[in-house]
Amino acid sequence: MLSILSDSNSSGIKPGPIHSVPLLVLVFLLGMLAFAVGSTMIARVLYAASEAPTMGGSYATAALNIGAAAGPALGAVALESSSNLGPVWAATALTALALLVMLPTLRMIAPRVRNVEAAK
Repeated sequence: MLSILSDSNSSGIKPGPIHSVPLLVLVFLLGMLAFAVGSTMIARVLYAASEAPTMGGSYATAALNIGAAAGPALGAVALESSSNLGPVWAATALTALALLVMLPTLRMIAPRVRNVEAAK
């Protein structure tokens, strides 16, 4: 695997072993964080949809699967149609879209509690 990472790419830059180790560490970290975010999101959805946990869990899982399929596909399209920074711009646009969807519903997702007595 390290020999694959050390081959030259289309830009002519040879990553070599110096870049391979951080890459492998970051890919492992990305996998851990993705697993943690998915599990946390499904747990929150199951808690919020206590009257229909099967439907809530299926919607949360479907959303994760759509994101797992659409994200790399959009990144590939962006990389093919523009420069090497195309996937960065695609990720920025998708993050902005997610924030636009999330911000109006923030009060429903995480309501604020005014005082400690009201929380009990």
